[in-house]
Amino acid sequence: MVNGVDGLISGIPTGELIDSLVDLGRGRARQLEARKVEAEARLELVRSYNLRLLSAKLDLGELSRDSLYEGRSLSSSNEAAVTGTASSSAQSGSVTFSVDQLAEAHELATEGQASSTSDIGAGDITLQVGNGQQVTVSMGASDSSLDDIAAAINQADAGVSAYVINDGGANPYRLVLQGQDTGKDNTISVSATGAMALSDLFDQGGLALTELTAAANAEITLGTSGSLTIESATNQVSGVVPGVTLDLHETASRVTISVGQETEPVKERIMTFVESMNAAIEFLNLTTSYDPATNDAGLLIGDSDLRQGMNRMIRELTQAVPGLDGKNTLSAIGITLDRQDGTLQVDEGKLDGVLASDPDAVRNIFNNSGVSSDPGVSFATVSTKTDVSNPFAIEITQAASRAAVSTYQDVQTSGGLVTISDGVNDQLSLSAGGTSVSLQLAAGDYTTQALADHLQALVDAEFTGSSKMSVVMDGDRLALESVSFGGSRSIIVGASSATATLGLDTGTFTGSDV
Repeated sequence: MVNGVDGLISGIPTGELIDSLVDLGRGRARQLEARKVEAEARLELVRSYNLRLLSAKLDLGELSRDSLYEGRSLSSSNEAAVTGTASSSAQSGSVTFSVDQLAEAHELATEGQASSTSDIGAGDITLQVGNGQQVTVSMGASDSSLDDIAAAINQADAGVSAYVINDGGANPYRLVLQGQDTGKDNTISVSATGAMALSDLFDQGGLALTELTAAANAEITLGTSGSLTIESATNQVSGVVPGVTLDLHETASRVTISVGQETEPVKERIMTFVESMNAAIEFLNLTTSYDPATNDAGLLIGDSDLRQGMNRMIRELTQAVPGLDGKNTLSAIGITLDRQDGTLQVDEGKLDGVLASDPDAVRNIFNNSGVSSDPGVSFATVSTKTDVSNPFAIEITQAASRAAVSTYQDVQTSGGLVTISDGVNDQLSLSAGGTSVSLQLAAGDYTTQALADHLQALVDAEFTGSSKMSVVMDGDRLALESVSFGGSRSIIVGASSATATLGLDTGTFTGSDV
């Protein structure tokens, strides 16, 4: 309010008039303030709407990922006997077989002793599993009881576990030796020298040792005629059905393993997309609605662009997918449009039925697909720039290949074993992907496969990512291959002491691009 003498001479309320004029001037500013607040509120609503649309877009993008549809399920008619897993490469179908025998580890027991803590005598115990390395355990005169021997064997890394049992007899304590690996090629050989009591304890030839369990392979027979039996050194069997790993638990006369597409993750992703899309639709409905009973209107009611944009998206979602026959719409797999509020509705029974009977139909709705006239070429993906109006032809003049180290001779063996000696043939110089190392082979006698496994472990410890490589045994020839394809992959084998023993060529070996 204006302070001063008010109307003393003229009688006019000058102060009130001035206040009214000032208030009238501020009215325009208040209108602008109110419009600013409303505009900010509308902008915040548009942002919230866009976030809901972005969430729906991301969920729809998940439905276009190839990996979502590559999962495989595996079921067993007798899970007590056989379970398993299926990789993405496994083909749908079923196979029936019997489990005739489980793989067993060799198990031996010594003759009974009166005590597990009394010393038996000094000497050396020599252990060997199959054709593996011999391991010698030395026992002293004062630490040679059954308990001491068991502890020494367990620390020797001989591929044998040892423990003492009490069988309740007159001489109840027995030392039990058990192979750590199953399979008929992993029998335990054991002998002892030194004190007579020690050598007699491990007199395998004289039958002082009792065989508790014979080393055995797992055996399964495919079909019902019994004409095809497959053996495995372990109770985990791979390769009988490509992409399927079987875990054998007990013998069984008839087991059927069925492989199919894993559909539950697909359904979960569809339901998530529908929920996020409906969240955006319902938010738009709320913010653009008008209630004639209360005369209330949403702040975005006048924004026709938002409604038109949503209508275009709904039309794109519900129209037929070009290039597909049969199930080429969302409604064909159980997703329809509610005509009242525009939301998407899912008939879960229908969706489950299509996923079970024709999972590729669901995949083709959401995921780009293509068909090749040549089984050697498969469809990978397309982009928005790809012209899919007509088929197109390609000619492949060269297939991509891995970098592979060729061999000039078999691995050098003597009596079926490869001998690696310290300072003689224990170094291998390799380079790949910018990594150069000199691998140190452990001295010892190896089967060719055991040597390949040892070399693979050394390679895996040094080469990772794009420089990874595999050690491959083809008969008695050893080779190295890069894991990745292409002309940018190279393996360099340098001159070193182990190349002749391994039969490896030296030089640079490069893959090729498609």
